[in-house]
Amino acid sequence: MLKPNNAWRWYFDDASTSLMLDLGHDMVFRVAINAKHLIPDAFLDHPHFQLRTHRFFSA
Repeated sequence: MLKPNNAWRWYFDDASTSLMLDLGHDMVFRVAINAKHLIPDAFLDHPHFQLRTHRFFSA
């Protein structure tokens, strides 16, 4: 089972036009969301969202 940690990194991969989650240890998860549905922050090199601030975004 995967558990979130601060080493994970979200980024937009221009080559595959996909949002990616780098899990470390040569594991990358490709998100199946079309780029036109992403907010502008998804395309930043250094997004502002961090794991320690997740509680502010909970429903």
